[in-house]
Amino acid sequence: MALHAWVLERPGGAVMPSHVLFAAIDDLGAPGTAGAAWRDFRADPAGLAEAPGRHRAVPLIELLDDSVDLTPSHNLPAQTDLNVAERVDETRERLLGLLARLPHLMPAVRAADEATGTWRSVALADLARTGAVALYRSASRSTRGGAETPVGPTVAMLTTADLAAVAAPSGRLAAAEVDEAQHPRIRVGDVIVPTLLGGGGGEGGGWAGAVRVAGHAERDAVLGPNLHLLRPDVGTLDPWFLAGFLTDPAHVKQASYGSSIVRVDVRRIEIPLLPLERQRAYGETFRALRMFVTDLRGAAALGESLGRGIVAGLTAGLLAPSSGAGGA
Repeated sequence: MALHAWVLERPGGAVMPSHVLFAAIDDLGAPGTAGAAWRDFRADPAGLAEAPGRHRAVPLIELLDDSVDLTPSHNLPAQTDLNVAERVDETRERLLGLLARLPHLMPAVRAADEATGTWRSVALADLARTGAVALYRSASRSTRGGAETPVGPTVAMLTTADLAAVAAPSGRLAAAEVDEAQHPRIRVGDVIVPTLLGGGGGEGGGWAGAVRVAGHAERDAVLGPNLHLLRPDVGTLDPWFLAGFLTDPAHVKQASYGSSIVRVDVRRIEIPLLPLERQRAYGETFRALRMFVTDLRGAAALGESLGRGIVAGLTAGLLAPSSGAGGA
């Protein structure tokens, strides 16, 4: 709980107090602010203009109740962002730009000439035995005994949280721990998949959103715990083709076991055997679909941010409707 200082005065005289001043005194960079508010309040309690986040004179009648919250944070007006209009305009422009790009990102597909039942598929374990793909798994934890902050030189590490958030590698690993067996370094074109999921056996978008084809942002980072790295031979297996079929919930469910914590044995996931040129056609479609879905989620997040900003601006009196009653 924050420290509160109360200035109390014994009631007396012909004039009863009409207001109580609530003021923030933690702004050490502006000495005298609270004192100036106090002087103005003493001169004219009812006429003191409120300053969002700084001070407010509250009529005494509003505080005469058993359930009234007397903490200053409750009675001070929230400090508003005076640049809310600028931020709303900026967010709106970003959202409109993203929405305009979405139709061009949506991949075009058509009815297939053949059913998937005619494909011949093979498990990843068999592809690994032929050299079409190499499978790596990171150490389950750091060999330094779980220290939170590595000591000395470090390297970037891709984590399960990074996969879920579609973010660049944010973890750090001590350089002394880096070796290809325990923490393989990521190359462009590697396919990264998690080994653990929540309940559901790969249903929904949890697994699909986590599968990633490594790009330049991940290059030379090391693989974090609970992740698999699949390194396809690009002369035999297209990375995006591989990643796309790895996101199929039906395939993932067949390769999963467990209940509350679902583990995925990627070696059991089956991949169709198609010529490289057909793989690349599928791969380009899977890549376009990933970009479309990623931007669509970004548009949804921007839309929510825009909505919150407009509501905050309207209710704080910093924005006004563009037309109609009350418009400026």
